[in-house]
Amino acid sequence: MGNWKLWIEKLAERISMDIFNSGDDPLDSDEAERIGRLLALELDFRQGNLNSEEYEENLLRVERR
Repeated sequence: MGNWKLWIEKLAERISMDIFNSGDDPLDSDEAERIGRLLALELDFRQGNLNSEEYEENLLRVERR
């Protein structure tokens, strides 16, 4: 799991830098949680845990929050 943790840390750094460089306000806890849900959803879909219909339904739910 060590390599995955490093990749996640690098992704978090990239997201943080993109937000900082854009001049947007820092993420609040709800926005950070939404990004986590999007990552989990994408992984579930790519790993075969969700079919296309389930993926789309869940994606719409996450985007509405």
